[in-house]
Amino acid sequence: MPALFSGEKYKDTTVGKKNSCISCGLFKDCNSPKMKPSGGFQKGIMNIGEFPNKTDDQENGYFLGKGRILKRAYAKYGIDIEEDCININALSCYPGSKLENKKLNSSIDACRKFVFAAIEKYKPRVIVLFGDAALKSVIGHRWKKDLDNIHKWRGFIIPDQQINAFICPVLSPSFVYIADEEAQTIFEQDIKRIAEETNGLFPTFVQPKIEVLTDLTILNKIRGICAFDYETTGIKPYNKEQKIYCASIADSADHVFTFKMPKTKEGRKPFRQFLKNHNILKVAQNMKFEDNWSNVKLKTPVAGWAWDTQIASHQMDNRIGITSLKFQSYIRFGIIDYDSEISPHLKAKDSNSTNNLLDFVKTKENEENVLTYCAMDSILEYRLMEYQTAKLGYDFLPF
Repeated sequence: MPALFSGEKYKDTTVGKKNSCISCGLFKDCNSPKMKPSGGFQKGIMNIGEFPNKTDDQENGYFLGKGRILKRAYAKYGIDIEEDCININALSCYPGSKLENKKLNSSIDACRKFVFAAIEKYKPRVIVLFGDAALKSVIGHRWKKDLDNIHKWRGFIIPDQQINAFICPVLSPSFVYIADEEAQTIFEQDIKRIAEETNGLFPTFVQPKIEVLTDLTILNKIRGICAFDYETTGIKPYNKEQKIYCASIADSADHVFTFKMPKTKEGRKPFRQFLKNHNILKVAQNMKFEDNWSNVKLKTPVAGWAWDTQIASHQMDNRIGITSLKFQSYIRFGIIDYDSEISPHLKAKDSNSTNNLLDFVKTKENEENVLTYCAMDSILEYRLMEYQTAKLGYDFLPF
C-alpha cells in the first residue's frame, strides 16, 4: 500500500525570476534590507512575524515599537524574546505603509525560501506564527484548501509532521496593540498555552497497520469501538447509479481494515452484520452520511452509533471552517495533506450527480490509493475520537 502521507520536507518551489528579491523589490526602499534572523535561541522557539514595522526597519531589530507587547507577554512565562528565541519575519524587508494584498502575497512567495532556510538551519522545536503573512508563509502553500485568516487558526498547537515542530498560529502583536481588550486577552491566553503545552516530547505520527480484505468474514470477529468510513460516487445515495465503492473499519488506533464493497449480497453479509450489531460502538465523521448510505444502498440501519467526530469538534471549538476531518487531522496530528490526489475525483457538480471516482480507480495504483485514503479517514476518526473523549471527559459509560 502507498504511504499515508508525505513526510518529506518542504521542497523549495519559489526559486526563479517570478519569486525573487528582484521581482519583489522591497529591499530597494528600506533602511534594513533582507534582515537576518536574530536571537539566542536557547529554548528552541522561532518567532515568525509578518514583516518589519517602521521601527524595526530603522533599528534593524524584531518586534520593536508596537511589537513590544510580545516581549511583555513572553516575559510572564519566563521566555526572553532575545535570548530564548530566534526571530524572523515572513517578509525580510519593510514593506512601507501601503502594500496591496496582491503585492504582499507575491512578496510572501518570494521570501518563503528564506523562511524555510531558517527553519532548516535552526530546526526549532516550536514555531510561532504571528498574523496572516506568517500563516501564509509557512502553511499557506502546503494547505490545499481554504486557508482563510489567522482568526481561524490561532490557538492551536499543531504537531506538524513535515516540519517536525509545533506550529502555533497567534494574532499579530501589531494587531493586538491597537485591538480591544478581548483580543489582548486571547493573545495572552495563546502565549500561555504555548509556554505550557510545548515542553513535552514531539508526537510523531505512528503509521497504522492497513489490512486489505477481499473476504469480509474476518469482520465477524470485531468487537468494541470502531470508526468506519465510505468512499462513494456522490454525496447523496438516491440515484440508481450511485455506489459505495469502498469502506474501511478502524478497530483500534493502530489497525484498520479496508476493502472494496462486494457486489454480491452474500459477500456484503459480514459487513451488514457489523452495521447491525448494536454491541459494536460506531464512530464516524458526520455520521449522517454513512447512516444514509447504509440505509439506502445496503438496506441496513446502523446500530450502535456512539460518536460523531464532526459534532464533537464543533462542541470543543465553534469557529467556522475548522470541523472538517482534514482540518482536525492537521491541527491535532500534524498531517497536512493526505487527500489532494484523491479529493478532486470525489467531487461532483451537485449533490445528486456522480463524481469520476469509478474512472479514476481503473488502474491498480489508483485503486490502492483510494483504499489507503479510505483507511486513513477511519484511523484519523478513531484517533480523533480518542482525543475528543479524553478532552471532554467522556468514557462511553452510559452505553
